[in-house]
Amino acid sequence: MAAGTDEPPPRHPAHGLLDTVAATIWSGRLSPPDGRLRLPSGPVRPRRGRLVGGVCAGLARSLGWNVWFVRALLLIINGPLYVLLWVLMPPEGPDGRATDARGRNVVVWLALLGLGAGTAAVTAAQLVGTGVPTGPAIVVGVAVGTAWPVLSWSPLLAWRILAVAELLGLVGFALWTDGVVLRLWPWPIPGLVLLALVLFLVALRYERRIAACAGAVTIVVDVAVAPALTAVPLYAPLLLALVMAAALVLGDSIRTRRHVERRLAQETDRRRQDLARQAVLEERARIARELHDVVGHHMSMIAIQAEAAAYKVPDLPEPLRVPLTMINQAARAALAETRRIVGLLRVDDADGPADEDAEPDAERFPPPGLDGLDDLVERARRSGIDVSASVLGVPVPLPIAVDVSAYRIVQEALTNVAHHAPGASAEVVIGYHRTSLAVRITDDGPVQGHRSTTGGGGHGLAGMRERVAMLGGRLSVGPSDAGGFVVSAQLPIGAENGH
Repeated sequence: MAAGTDEPPPRHPAHGLLDTVAATIWSGRLSPPDGRLRLPSGPVRPRRGRLVGGVCAGLARSLGWNVWFVRALLLIINGPLYVLLWVLMPPEGPDGRATDARGRNVVVWLALLGLGAGTAAVTAAQLVGTGVPTGPAIVVGVAVGTAWPVLSWSPLLAWRILAVAELLGLVGFALWTDGVVLRLWPWPIPGLVLLALVLFLVALRYERRIAACAGAVTIVVDVAVAPALTAVPLYAPLLLALVMAAALVLGDSIRTRRHVERRLAQETDRRRQDLARQAVLEERARIARELHDVVGHHMSMIAIQAEAAAYKVPDLPEPLRVPLTMINQAARAALAETRRIVGLLRVDDADGPADEDAEPDAERFPPPGLDGLDDLVERARRSGIDVSASVLGVPVPLPIAVDVSAYRIVQEALTNVAHHAPGASAEVVIGYHRTSLAVRITDDGPVQGHRSTTGGGGHGLAGMRERVAMLGGRLSVGPSDAGGFVVSAQLPIGAENGH
């Protein structure tokens, strides 16, 4: 290695393999990377009918079965099973979602202890019945049963306990039983069933290299060694090896699918955020272009009036002629600078997608306003929306920025209705108040049998918020009590406009 470099020397592949084996059987992290096992959050037990119908209603709502059929089925099976399900089901919270109940964890812990005790008893009885002395049989049975309560905290530790217990049970068969029994089945059966479950959970919760190493050690130490210690037929260890491998493959495939789903959800969320930011930037650019038209109009009027003053008053005193000339020059300079800045914000039609809601040749016409509301409503009707528009109060001249923003809000809201609630009826209400303009668009939701043709990401709402925030107004959007959607905006117009 060259002097002065801090790069470590390359490691031999065997070193990585030895590290993996050590991490699996001895030195590795016991708890899973994503925490201990948790109970599923559903189905949810409704808040009403908690004892008599809570479990049945929860199962019926989750599985789609008939409520009375589930009730009869559960009552026929066993009353204690019904009570156990009632405790294990998460109760429904005020928001309709599952709430975490500590009693569930206590019940599960007690259930695992009971399963461990039963497994230990069955394993010890099987060993004693085949000739293993009581003492070693009890040791192996307790070891197998201990894996149950350990499983919820660390499947890897449960696997270590089971791997050793199965090997001890296999050795016990080889030392204390005769050849006839050995040819039947030399492994403690409860431990094998639990071992397959544990391998599945190890593959589901740990890294692939840890799960693969655990499976290899299990097959070599607990399965493949059996023909050397006993007279078991070769098909038995082969069958067990296939079962253990299937448990590993199943757990790894589910883990991989969950990982891909999480990555896809993250990428989808990131793309949604990027699209939202892009929508905001595009809306700001369009606002800037519209403001350019507004400001350009006023600045042009200032420049024209300042220049025309000298012609309207032939004998204009020099002290007034100079300020008017400066006003004219400043207005023209401001207009040119505004055009230059807005030119930087313009989107080249050849480099980006066209706005489907943009008016044709928008740069050649003045910005739209509420005087074009009837045309906007008529276009919405032609797209299949049953739209009605009404004006409340006495219309007054509006600031151009408010007029344009109100038009754009109505336009975007009706576009959203066409995209997300096809076949719906919509109502547009424009209310003139003393100091504000109220804009309200409501719809009654999609018609039965109509489906939305676009996904949409709420980017038009981001543009609405941008416009309303620019004017210092208020915007509220959300579902209505009737099942539709409501967009409501309050845009300040100044008290002088109300007189």
